[in-house]
Formats: sequence, C-alpha cells, structure tokens
Amino acid sequence: MAADQFSPFPPSARQIGSAGRFDSLAWDGADLLWCLTRSGQGALYRAPSGQNGSVISQGLNIGGRVHYGGGEFSARAGRAAAAARDGGLYVLEADAPPERIPAPPGACAAPVISPSGQQIAFVHSDGRQDSLMLWTAGQPIAAVVDDASDFYTQPAWNPTEDRLAWVEWRYPNLPWIHTRLVMKRFHPHDSPQPVILRDEADSVFQQPEFSPDGRWLACLRSHPNGDSIELLDLSNERWRTLTGGPGLVLALPAWLQGQRTLVWSADSQSLVYLRFQQTRAEIWQVWIASGSTRMIPDGGYTWFQQPCINPEGRLAVLASAADTPAVILLRGAQTWQVAARADPPPPPGIFPQPRPLNFPGSHGETVYATYYPPVPGRGDGPPPAIVHLHSGPTRLAGLEYDPEILFFTSRGFGWLSVNYRGSAGFGRAYQQALHGRWGVADVADAAAAVAALCRSGLADPQRLALYGSSAGGFTVLNTLIEHPHLVRAAVCKYPVSDLLRLNETTHKFEQHYNDWLLGRLPEAEDLYRQRSPLFRAAAIRTPLALFHGEADPVVPPAQSQQIAEAVRAAGGICELTIYPAEGHGFRQAGTLENFYDQMLGFLRRQGVMEG
Repeated sequence: MAADQFSPFPPSARQIGSAGRFDSLAWDGADLLWCLTRSGQGALYRAPSGQNGSVISQGLNIGGRVHYGGGEFSARAGRAAAAARDGGLYVLEADAPPERIPAPPGACAAPVISPSGQQIAFVHSDGRQDSLMLWTAGQPIAAVVDDASDFYTQPAWNPTEDRLAWVEWRYPNLPWIHTRLVMKRFHPHDSPQPVILRDEADSVFQQPEFSPDGRWLACLRSHPNGDSIELLDLSNERWRTLTGGPGLVLALPAWLQGQRTLVWSADSQSLVYLRFQQTRAEIWQVWIASGSTRMIPDGGYTWFQQPCINPEGRLAVLASAADTPAVILLRGAQTWQVAARADPPPPPGIFPQPRPLNFPGSHGETVYATYYPPVPGRGDGPPPAIVHLHSGPTRLAGLEYDPEILFFTSRGFGWLSVNYRGSAGFGRAYQQALHGRWGVADVADAAAAVAALCRSGLADPQRLALYGSSAGGFTVLNTLIEHPHLVRAAVCKYPVSDLLRLNETTHKFEQHYNDWLLGRLPEAEDLYRQRSPLFRAAAIRTPLALFHGEADPVVPPAQSQQIAEAVRAAGGICELTIYPAEGHGFRQAGTLENFYDQMLGFLRRQGVMEG
C-alpha cells in the first residue's frame, strides 16, 4: 500500500487490494533476501547486512507455481535461484541478466543451491508428473533425481554436498496425512537409489535440515500423540526424539512448498523452531546436548513464519499480529529490530483487538473462533457481523494480519473467524475430525458459531452474513441449505459445490482429498451427492453472491454458474461475477478492488449494513 494507505479512513477497496505480502525469507551470508508480492507481482529483494533492500529480480514475476505455490527461492555465495510465475527457474547474480535453468516444460519450486554453488535441486511438476530434479552448471538440461513418488517437497543439501534429503508422499495421501523422509547419497560407491529414512503409519514428516557441521539431520514428525523434533546422528545412523509431547503443534499442514518452522543455529548446537498454541505462533530454541528449551520473547507479535539464521548466528523471521502488518524482524542481543515492512506502519487504534469466542460443538467438544469488533464502535446496540469460514478445510485462521478484516471492521462490521473442526493448530485429533464428516461437522460448527455470536450480544442477529472461499464456500452453501434462516446474506468465492464433478476436474494435488474427507468412489457416490450443495441448491433461500476466477484449476467456474442457475430457478437471489484471468485465489489489484466493492454493495442491498 502507499504511504497514505490509512488516510482517509476507512481504507478503500483499492488500498486493501494492493496490500503487500512476504512469501519467503533467507540469508546469504550477511545479506538478507526476501520475496514480496503485491497485486499478483512477486519481487525478490536483497539487503546487504539486512538493511536497505533493493529488487534483484529484474522484472521477473517471482512465485512458485507447483500446485498451490510457495518455495520461491534460495541463495548462496551471491547467487539466488528463484522460481517465476512463467514456470521457469532462474539464476540471479549481480550485474548479470537472469539465466533460465534448462528444465522440462511445467512449473518449478523449492530450489536449493548446493554448498559449492554448482548444483541446484528443485521440485518440478507438469501437472501430471512430479519429480525432484537436479541442475548442474554447464549441463544442457536438468536431470531427474527421483520421480517414483507422486509428490515432493523440501529438498535439503548436507554441507559436503554428497547427500540430499527430501519429503515425499503418494496417493491417496496428502502431506498432512502421511509422508516419508527420503535421502539420496551421491558418493560414487553408494547405491544410486534413494533410501527411505522414516516411513511410519499415522506419521507425517516435514522439513529435513542438515546441521551446518554435517553431523545431524533434523526433521519434524507429526503423529497422533503430538509433534516432535527428530534427530538423526549421521555418524551412527541412530535416531532420537529431541523434544516433543502430547498435543504439541510444531508444523502446519504443508499446503505450500517451502514452508519452514525449523532452523539450525550457526554452531550446530541448537535448533530454533516455531510452536503453535492454537491461533498463536511462538519461537522456541532447543539444545542438542541437553534437550533443554526456552521461549524467545515475541516482542508483541503473535504470528511468525520462515525463521532463518545466518553464519554469524543472527536470527531473522517474518512476523505480524492481528493489528500489525507483516514485517521482517532481526534478533539483536535482547530485542527485535524491523528490517523491512510489507506496508507502512499504521497509526495506533485503527485495528480491532481480537478476543476468543469459543463454544461447544455438537458432540460437546470445544470449537474455536476469534471475534474482531468494529473500530471505531458504531453507536448503540450490537453491530452487523460477518462470520468467516476459512478454506482448506485443513487450514487455520491464526492471529496474523489480514487487511480484509480491517476493511470490514472499519466500516462497522464485527468479524468472527471460525476454526471449525478439521482446522490445524489445535492438535492432531481436532485436525482429523472431518475424516468422513466433511459437510456435516463443519456445517454444525458454522451454525453453532452464529448462535454463539448472537448469545454473546456481539452482533445483531438480524444483520449477519456468512462468508467463505473454496472449502469454506462449500461449508457456507451447505449451512444455507441445512439452516435456511440462519443469516441474512452469504458470500462465496470459488466454492466447491459438485463433489462428483470435482473428483474428475480438480488439480493433481487434491485429486484424492475427497477419499479421506468423504470416502472412495464409486462406493461413496450417494454420500457425495448428499454432501454436494449443487444437488440441493434449490433449498437456498438466503440471498447469495458468488465470485469465481475464469482460469480456476481447482474448482471449475462452471460449478458457481450451475449454483447460480439452480438458485435463481427456484426463485432465490443469486448474484454471480466471473473474473477473467483469475485462478483459485484472486491476485490482481483490480480484481480485489472490484470484489470488495461488490461484496460491500451486496451486503448493503440485503440489509446487512445500513446506507
């Protein structure tokens, strides 16, 4: 956003739509690099000694495009390897034009430069075949390291460049259901075949990281009893659990390439890692020799991502809070320093202060939500409110900055973010609560959230709206069908509505997700029909607005078009907007501006807000 992003107040749809987002962060010696995306355009910055960053991507639109993206770049010895949205992988060096790495057609992500700087390992996908690839300087084309699995992520080199570790998984799994940890040796006398290091029932492995001294390989393990940091002594090939415990959450579901919550200290004596306490993230440190831990002060921030440490031992991390736009923090001797901001700092008092609003679910379990009041408060009586259901459904609405919340709370709305059953961050059992129950448990929680909001007196029961995208939109539509008089209006972005058709048309990453959420076809065909909003859309009586991208590879726009036709044919109100050149998630500033203006106008016409 521009420097006047909050003036005048409330911010406009254009201002909200142009907000910046940090995607990745890494050190290259004393230089700090990061990717900043704004209005769908990603740029790579380099900041010598962590100060005064400048763009080095020379017009490339930086961003990984393998499935849901992520894994934008890595850097070493003055070079950066960066994935671009044109599908290519580029080497960037000072005073030289970008060099495209010769790779097959498709998309690249998660590049990692070897210690010598002569090799780059990366993930590649053409939408059908995924592989782990390796490019060596001077070679005519990148070579395949492994393509026997269905998916790959998080490649990591050891310091002597003779081992490469990664995470892979196979259908019908997803990376939060079951993965395995794999390593390949490149010594001439070793077997050319990769070796499976860990592959255990009910376990998910993430983020292999070799220690700088080459002695250890660390990784994260998620299992029914909680998360743990696992440590392999490479000298004797013995594993041990470094830290962990029941209910501990150390990693979130790997929807994106390049997710990182674990990093080695420069002296190989400790690891810095993130812990997720429901909707908050914390930074911790654990020592190898003793297993003792300590929490690093949060500096008032509530959300952290991408911790990284340089050879001098300096810690950098992406941070934000519900009332603080994203920043890059550097840890000094005792305090945090801001190295870069996604957007200028706001004046105090314009962001709502979040408060928990947890409530009992249909089977007595606690369901989690966060309420954001309007700022400033608007007159007497409870305000209108938007009840938001996040996408995924295996995701988390954490206490991080979200300009969308500011847009609506600054206009007199309360906002309730619901972490319905199936959400991450609350333990493995809670995350798996939608197994076979998608379209039932989440719908019950959405209805219970509305009831809890009304009981609390925090919202006007006559001026409520449901809002969700993708899987969250699926839950919104089913909630409207099961509870026809629950809210006054609803808004969905690219919602899932036809589960049978989705199984035939969705992208590779989620091709078997419904097997876990619902059951396998053809045996579960009747259940797919029962849970698909499209086949019951005539029951929707709540005014509905749908928004969809014409180029959506995950949920075809035809699904929203069919919902709109069915609702209108039954006499209901349904507005539909299709955005050209947008996919599953709106990125262009013009699209976002139009969407927020249209959503606001729709809620005004339906009487959710005045004026």
